Amino acid sequence: MGHAAGCHHVGFMRTQGIGCEKDFAKGLAAYKEACKHDDGNSCNRVASMYLSSRANSLIKRDILQAKTYLEKACDTNFAPACHNLAVMYKKGDEGIPKDESKYNEYRAKTEKLIEQAGGMSSIKAA
Repeated sequence: MGHAAGCHHVGFMRTQGIGCEKDFAKGLAAYKEACKHDDGNSCNRVASMYLSSRANSLIKRDILQAKTYLEKACDTNFAPACHNLAVMYKKGDEGIPKDESKYNEYRAKTEKLIEQAGGMSSIKAA
């Protein structure tokens, strides 16, 4: 687990330019490496980059890639990713149709994870 956490921190430092020159490509690579080792937060960050495409044009908005990384993050029980999937299925998005069943599935998982964690102030009901 230490490897994944270290990669996550490198990803954060690189994408933010903390203690080094800002480098989205290296930051993204570090997040992806951490995600391979089941770091849900890193998977969620990669998904966010695919959703926003703000990473200096490094990656284009790709909702299907984002969904893949959100699913992996949610599989690690990272509640914010499960919440993002619930929102995605509630509203629909490019190539992702609204799906009430999947919305309910991810919302229920989010609520369960929040309850187990004793609450998460940053997560609002989808």
